[in-house]
Amino acid sequence: MPAVISLTLGFIRGRAAQLVGVGVLVAALGGGYLYVSRLHAQVDAAESLAANATAAAAAAEAALARAQRDHARAVAALEAERAAAEKRSAELREARRKVEAAPEADDGPVAPVLRDALEALRGGGGGDA
Repeated sequence: MPAVISLTLGFIRGRAAQLVGVGVLVAALGGGYLYVSRLHAQVDAAESLAANATAAAAAAEAALARAQRDHARAVAALEAERAAAEKRSAELREARRKVEAAPEADDGPVAPVLRDALEALRGGGGGDA
């Protein structure tokens, strides 16, 4: 009888070792599957972030192009206004030069409102004289 018990215990031990081995194998496969699944999820998240970053970069590039066009238009408008202001200033200087160089014989009576306007342009203010 001890031989039968010994044989039975040996069989059970062998079976237990097989079951433990199978359990370890199943656990390893399950862990590997979970690890690979997590890696796939991380790759998907990284691809999504990359797509969002690419879209944001394209939008920023388009906004920069619009801003550069707006800036160029504003600079052109300012340059045109500067040129017009320089032309007006030159015309005013020429008109003042002609007035100051005119002989006294060309002077005559001027309506008070016109005199005040001319004095204001000259920078002397207005008022009764």
